[in-house]
Amino acid sequence: MRYCMTVFVALILALMVGCGNEAQDSPNESEEKSQQTDVDTDGDGLSDSRENELGTAVNVTDSDADGYSDYDEVVIKNFQPDIDNYQFNPLIADLPTASIRILTTPIISIDYQKGSSETVTIGVEQSSESTSERTTASGGSNSHAIEQSHTVGASVTVSAGIEGPSVDVTANYEYSHSTTNESTISWDRSQAQAKTEAVTNIESKDTTSSQYWTNGRIELIAELVNTGRIAWTLNDMVLAAYTLDPRSGTERNPISNLESVAGFKSQTVVPGGKYGPLTFSATDLSLDKAHDLLADPSGIVVRTPGLELLDEDGKAFAHEMTTMATRTARIIIDYGVDVPESIQNTIEDYRVAVVTDGPDGVPVRRIFDDILKIGYETGTRPWRSLDADTASPSHEGLVAVREAEMNTDTTTYWLVVHTYKSSSGARRETRTLNLTQEGYDFDDLALRPGDVLHLVRVMDADRDGLAGRSEFRYGTDPQRADTDGDGLTDLEEILGWHIKVGTSTRYVQSSPLLADSDRDGINDGDEFKKRGEGSDPTEINNNPPNKPSLTASAKGLEVTVAASVSDPDARDVIREVAIDWGDGKRDTRSLNRRSGKLDFKHSYPTLAARTVTVTCTDGEGETARGTIQARPTRPTQGLVAHFPMEGVFKWGRRSYGVQNTVPGQSTHGRLNLISSSGSREGQPRSDNVYTSGAEGNGVNLRTDGSEGGIIIADHIAFGTGGACTVGMWVRFYRLAQHSNGRPGRLAQPLL
Repeated sequence: MRYCMTVFVALILALMVGCGNEAQDSPNESEEKSQQTDVDTDGDGLSDSRENELGTAVNVTDSDADGYSDYDEVVIKNFQPDIDNYQFNPLIADLPTASIRILTTPIISIDYQKGSSETVTIGVEQSSESTSERTTASGGSNSHAIEQSHTVGASVTVSAGIEGPSVDVTANYEYSHSTTNESTISWDRSQAQAKTEAVTNIESKDTTSSQYWTNGRIELIAELVNTGRIAWTLNDMVLAAYTLDPRSGTERNPISNLESVAGFKSQTVVPGGKYGPLTFSATDLSLDKAHDLLADPSGIVVRTPGLELLDEDGKAFAHEMTTMATRTARIIIDYGVDVPESIQNTIEDYRVAVVTDGPDGVPVRRIFDDILKIGYETGTRPWRSLDADTASPSHEGLVAVREAEMNTDTTTYWLVVHTYKSSSGARRETRTLNLTQEGYDFDDLALRPGDVLHLVRVMDADRDGLAGRSEFRYGTDPQRADTDGDGLTDLEEILGWHIKVGTSTRYVQSSPLLADSDRDGINDGDEFKKRGEGSDPTEINNNPPNKPSLTASAKGLEVTVAASVSDPDARDVIREVAIDWGDGKRDTRSLNRRSGKLDFKHSYPTLAARTVTVTCTDGEGETARGTIQARPTRPTQGLVAHFPMEGVFKWGRRSYGVQNTVPGQSTHGRLNLISSSGSREGQPRSDNVYTSGAEGNGVNLRTDGSEGGIIIADHIAFGTGGACTVGMWVRFYRLAQHSNGRPGRLAQPLL
């Protein structure tokens, strides 16, 4: 009887406690406590039987390694799959995720110093607000590379001479790159034109003196969007900009890291919220990179390698990615461009627990049906390859994910890329499945810890071999194979070709947005046809300057040459004009205009006629020459003495007095004539040397044997008894034949 009473009292107490719990605990807590008699192998608060129902691991407290135990996600966080299947699902890791969104087309420019103080900027300064048509999350280099390797050159015919595509692609998936999507910046036709004009302006400045380039810069405005299901606070962010290889779609050239101009202020961003807009810039861009960036038609890809997100307590999220890789597989679904309206996110990225089914992994069908709850279809669809005229059934494979289906009319299909550890575990291998080439069983795939399954939707509506992501990146029309109508497909212009330059070749690309990329008046398609002649679509096919128009006039021994120069190319300039006076003297002037007229003056020592050559050089280094005869005349002004020196001229030193006849002055000077034979003082000279003021207060005239005799005119400064200038004209005669030491008679005058 006592035993029965004890049991009855205990039962009442148990019922009382149970009633109290029902009033205070959540439904999940009540359910779990009702199962406390079950085994809990991992001690996480969930019984093994409950974990089997949920599909979580019975021997691991945190199946998805996201920092929340299975019990915390199911009970404390109150996981409710009917409301939100992804938030606090113990089989799907809850990670802070963000997407970088570019709001403006970038400012790209180069500064140069003009003179000593003025700084001038040349570049693309357009920075108007962008729409979703301008920028988009693009899936990054992996999606680009996968898409391009199976469209560019896969089954499309390009013109002979076009550079072949690179289709050897190795996807690079790192768990540490998990928090953001990359964003691609697209350029439209007007912006491509602005970039071309900026490059032209920059290159024309290269020919101008008294200025030098200082630095390049890039600037853009961006915001960060919380695309995950947990709140975070941004602590720091640096943007990294780069371009993709046009042949492979993989990362090619890093541009620079861009830092926030104003820094960061602490702000908690809830799911779906935004941080920004913020201005990011890099002002130390190398000149070569800035120039190439303006000239390169491809879009810029931006990502956030330096991103620090804090939790609600102000602590950095410390997700042990190495541990996560031992428990989860990564699944990426990239819908690409022209996504059906029913699909909210263009990219879905999940880490799903796969430690529950042993070493064989978890079947893909179970992951999609039971864990992610994402609908998909497998089978075949009508398909027409790029070069085919009619459609035929495709091979077996993945044909739809959610509402994004395979469609032969828009050349749309799905690629499946599975990255996994080799059987030995020593390396990672990647397998690409393409139902347009070979069939496969999608449902038969199984994912193990560390695996990556990447689904890439490919669309090539205009069937030019350039798929949607690349069409967006380059700003081309996805409905037209030849956007700019220059006779080359968009793909051919992006792949580029080699041109002949002397005995070597150079790789070039033209813009798919501009029929005449370099605006030299020659269509890109025609430049391609002339590639063997060195025709370059990115540089003006330069014509040399026009032949200079010359006139010459003389005033005594001073000759003036007037040169009219011009260049036939509208975008070119005459950089400099050089004149060779024919007596060993030269003169050079800078012009830096398309045309102009310059006057050159020069004084000759004799009355002999000379051939004058004028050479003009354009901005590309091409030249044109013109010649004219310069004929000095006898001086008639400023002369105060005339010395005919008739008669016999004896060898040796002779002195002639010169009297200054300038009114008011009485200074006297001397004219010294020195003659010597070639045997005494070196080889004869064809033009005799005349040196003013080289001996005393006079002038030395040297003649070498029979080569002697000149006519001179000069102004001589005499320093004896006062300073003044005396104009002189000395008429000298050529010597007749003579022998050394014997007198020689003067022959006919030279002039």
